[in-house]
Amino acid sequence: MKVLVLQSYGGAGEFIIEDSIDGFRRLGNTVEKVDLNEDFPINLLNKIKEFYPDFVFTIDHNGFLRPIIDELNKKEILHVSWFTGYPLHWAPK
Repeated sequence: MKVLVLQSYGGAGEFIIEDSIDGFRRLGNTVEKVDLNEDFPINLLNKIKEFYPDFVFTIDHNGFLRPIIDELNKKEILHVSWFTGYPLHWAPK
């Protein structure tokens, strides 16, 4: 599988991402990483077109802006977000 990982900095997510990349690779997946601090979102959209991953992985929905999700849906690319907090905190009450 081809996995595109969205790298952000700060907090525990930074360490979880590195461990996740290591795990994906140990399982035999091809992994590429996009730095969300460099020319985001253009850099991410270009990487999606170039690498065409089987799925995109991020921590706490970092990088999942509406144009990015629309592009992933259009290309039928799965997107996975590992929530490290309480995800229902953001749900309507």
